[in-house]
Amino acid sequence: MNLAPRNPNQRGEGRPSDPVDGGGVSEKLNNPVRGTTSVRRRQQQQAKKLGTLLKVLRTSRPVGQLWESRGAPSFFGNSYFGPQVVAALLDTSAPYLQPGANTSLRSSTARPFRDEAGPFSQLWDLLGMLPRQRATVDRLVDRFLRDVSFSIDAVHPPSFRQEYERFYSRKAGLDDVTTVDIRWLALLFIVLAIGAYLDCPGDARPETQREYEEASMSFFWACRKAIVIAPSFYGESTDLVRAGILVTRYCLFSQRITESWLTVGFAARIAMAQGLHIDGTHWKLPRRVTEARRRLWCHLYLLDRMISLALGRPYCILDSLSLTHEPENVFLDDLRDQDASNCQPESLTTDPTPSVLAIFSYRLAKVIGRIQEQTFGLRAASYREVMRLDAQLIIWKQSLPAYLAMEGPNLSLDKTHEFLPWHRLYLHTAFHFACITLHRPYIWRISVTDQHRYSREVCFASACADLKTRLGHDDKCEPADHYTWCLGAPQLFNSAIVLGLLAIQEQPPFATDLNPVINDLQSFCDKERNEKWVNNFRLAEVNVVELCIDRLRRRAASAEADSGRVQQQQQQQQQQQQQQQQQQQQQQQQQQQQQQQQQQQQQQQQQQQQQQQQHQQQQQQQQQQQQQQQQQQLPAGDTRKQQCDRQAGQTQFQSITQYTTAGSQGFSSVPGGVPQQPSLQDDSIPPWDDNAAWLGSGSDGIMSMRPGESFSEAFSFPGPTDLVTWQEMIDTIDRQSYGQMLLGGG
Repeated sequence: MNLAPRNPNQRGEGRPSDPVDGGGVSEKLNNPVRGTTSVRRRQQQQAKKLGTLLKVLRTSRPVGQLWESRGAPSFFGNSYFGPQVVAALLDTSAPYLQPGANTSLRSSTARPFRDEAGPFSQLWDLLGMLPRQRATVDRLVDRFLRDVSFSIDAVHPPSFRQEYERFYSRKAGLDDVTTVDIRWLALLFIVLAIGAYLDCPGDARPETQREYEEASMSFFWACRKAIVIAPSFYGESTDLVRAGILVTRYCLFSQRITESWLTVGFAARIAMAQGLHIDGTHWKLPRRVTEARRRLWCHLYLLDRMISLALGRPYCILDSLSLTHEPENVFLDDLRDQDASNCQPESLTTDPTPSVLAIFSYRLAKVIGRIQEQTFGLRAASYREVMRLDAQLIIWKQSLPAYLAMEGPNLSLDKTHEFLPWHRLYLHTAFHFACITLHRPYIWRISVTDQHRYSREVCFASACADLKTRLGHDDKCEPADHYTWCLGAPQLFNSAIVLGLLAIQEQPPFATDLNPVINDLQSFCDKERNEKWVNNFRLAEVNVVELCIDRLRRRAASAEADSGRVQQQQQQQQQQQQQQQQQQQQQQQQQQQQQQQQQQQQQQQQQQQQQQQQHQQQQQQQQQQQQQQQQQQLPAGDTRKQQCDRQAGQTQFQSITQYTTAGSQGFSSVPGGVPQQPSLQDDSIPPWDDNAAWLGSGSDGIMSMRPGESFSEAFSFPGPTDLVTWQEMIDTIDRQSYGQMLLGGG
């Protein structure tokens, strides 16, 4: 690539070698007719060509055109009506603008380049910010190209090294700085800025780390300055676009998100100034160049969409004014144009190439753009539209091949394709960012039907997945691996803050137990504070997370206190219940003991009664036996006498018993309140008369007793010995007259 300034006297030099489109419009604009015909014939030809040109412009697709300006092709749309268009209408060559800063006729062309007041003094300042020793630059460039460039598709190493050697092959002391392409110099500075982070040892002391960080920041500011002033010297180039993308990634790593919105917008405008928003097939560019431009545009397109959505600001790239295509699964940067045109794309499901990142980034950026337009625009979006966009995100997720899958990816290709881990990390982080941003406005909306439950679940799942990825990363790994990982997981959102707010709002599953989320958030804060390259921007987010942790801990302590009181009350209730149960058991035991005692008493009484009955039966048996023995021993005449004696003894025993009973009852009450002793009767038994009747007979021949006569007086023992007397006594008893006689009846 020849970076020397072009000779303005060479007409037509610098025009694109390929037409803008296939309709021949570019040929008419850039190739004036130079004939030797007469003026009139030439005017007729020009009028005819002008009519044809206007007709073509009215009927052709309004994609614009590339014009040569200041050493680079520049894009101008159909609304542009500048010197190039007028020159084409007049069928003549357009005026050529020479690269450089002296655009004023009053400026001195002989002014030395080292003049502090001259325009190239800015370039001298930039050159002075490079390390004095080339070995230092070589080391930083090698670290970048070896550890980062291929994974993130940053630069084409052979082309970059070619420009690098050309830059350092300049002759010392040559004042002609026009041989230095400031556009490529901007790319070199950002490569050195990232290389300084990669070159810092992992076990470096804080002072050494600060030196590397300060050196990186000086290269970063030099790059931004070069990007801004480069268009003042030259036209736009893809080196500026690549530098802008790397500057944007650098800002995201440093949590300078608001600055990244400016840098990505500047890079997008530089890209559109070169016509990258129009596919290379319309410019009839070689396939190798077209694929490289497509990948570059896709990386820029996703960054513009993500950063704009994260900040809620309008994005720079408009789909309605773009005509692009996603790249093919093929990598042609190292091939010649002829070989690249014949190369067939690889299978996207089984044979990944570095282009897969651009392919899926472009598809995801399309959905993210719709999310910003339809849900965060001036018109309020319905929840139905949110669900439709969520379905598009799910379709994108399901379209990922196995080596990029969200759950359980196939890691077998990582050894042969070193770029896959970074591609997987970058795409997963972007997907979780899109999901959380889409559903975040609905996770705290109150609904009786709980229609926004799905949004809470999506935010919770994406935040947990992202936080798990960040907590699972080992910060003690190699510096190059750590920095590359950080570039692949930009913190456009903080998943820890999302989880903390969900927990504060007592959303499920945090309504019951807060300790798990507190532990994870605290681990995140500790990890961020121990981060090697932590800065104030990152600490600001850590402070917000710690506020959430403090609120959650107070709530957890209050909940534990409440649960402690509840447990105490429950324990007291349980103790009371246990005491009541014990009392009931004791009462039951006492009742059982009483019942047992009663049963024992009853058994004892029954035994006593049985013993008494047995004793009585034995006595009766003994008496009967004695009587039988006495009857057998005594003569028949003495039997009645003995019986009478026994009856007399029994009568006397009854009298004594009555006396004893009356004595036990005490004195009887009589009128007047004077107690009266019971009268005692001494009924003497008359002597036995053998010839006397056993019971006196009345006039009717029936035995009778006198009124007031006692039983002992009515019966005189011994009784009669003849059977007739016994028969009369039995008859009397049978007629129940005996009881009447005893009572004094007739």
